[in-house]
Amino acid sequence: NCAFCNTPGTVEHVLMHCTKHASARSLLVVSLLALGIQLCLNVILGNQPNELNALPGKTRKRVHTDVLRLTGVFILSVDKILHL
Repeated sequence: NCAFCNTPGTVEHVLMHCTKHASARSLLVVSLLALGIQLCLNVILGNQPNELNALPGKTRKRVHTDVLRLTGVFILSVDKILHL
């Protein structure tokens, strides 16, 4: 169980729903929206967002790199708290 929410501590819960990470997650949501990307578990896990499919190759690569950088910062913040 999640030590903060007393619910099953699945990967999805920790990254998408845990109240302990709400502040960091909110920053990620705002940053991703600025790039035109919606937050979902697959994006946090490094998969290319569906929103990038319509972009030209160089733009797609640049935006995906930005998304990976932002989600990496979020994952590191979660890791500091949970010591994954």
